[in-house]
Amino acid sequence: MEHCNTLETQLKYGEKQGMKFYSLAFSHIPALKSRISRVWRPSLTPPEPEPETMIIVDQDGKDFSGHFVAYNNNLSNALAVRGIEATVPCNKSISDEILAAYSNHMPRLRVHSWTLGRTNNKKGHNRFKMELLDVLDEILTTDGRQFLLYTYAGSLEHAKIYAAIIQRYPSLYVNLNLFWLSFRDLYAEKDYVEHWRPFVEWLEVAGPRLVATVPTKELQQEIAHVFGVILDVPPHPSTAVPDSILAEVLDRNSRSSESPIKILLRKKKIIVFIMILKEK
Repeated sequence: MEHCNTLETQLKYGEKQGMKFYSLAFSHIPALKSRISRVWRPSLTPPEPEPETMIIVDQDGKDFSGHFVAYNNNLSNALAVRGIEATVPCNKSISDEILAAYSNHMPRLRVHSWTLGRTNNKKGHNRFKMELLDVLDEILTTDGRQFLLYTYAGSLEHAKIYAAIIQRYPSLYVNLNLFWLSFRDLYAEKDYVEHWRPFVEWLEVAGPRLVATVPTKELQQEIAHVFGVILDVPPHPSTAVPDSILAEVLDRNSRSSESPIKILLRKKKIIVFIMILKEK
């Protein structure tokens, strides 16, 4: 272990001098394991031009409770600024109130995301695949435009379905977040890990057609340790505060000594939101 300690000491000394060190592959050496990163690797994002339509798959949102609808709405608005149209295939049980408020929601799905991510319900997995194929046949065009499908509450089971789907649709790119892996103990579930190992190793290099990310650095480390691959940790947008407000706060904060939270609390919309929460 002496060489491991020596390496850690050397890297820390370099970092104090302003240097940065990254491990581009998994390593059992603690000094390298703690510095895993995909920095300098080729971008896995879809090539130019940007897709004109983004398909946000939301299997779970049914009403205004939780983060589902707020996330979809904030993401749709941010995409609109870039000139990208957002379409949201969603659960068939979604409330009429949401459908009236957001015309880009398409109630076509019956299978929840956790049916794929937390169960071995093959019938449910296949039903989701067939429902999604029907949706894509409805949305996708053959005029050369590119489409990006995004799933936040995704899993390896989702990824396997998407890997098959992109073979059918050459214009479709996929970006999914392996949210449901956070609910597994990959260190203990050895059979699960061995079953998925070949696929996860392929996932690391499946871009740009299929890009898989993970929600936290902790899960990134766990996947790196058990599978030996590194998946990106993407930015996590707020589900409650739109990008436009955050950008305004950052701009004001750069010209003011006040904290961002004080500026936020002056926003009438935010104050109303907080009051509603307190009343409940």
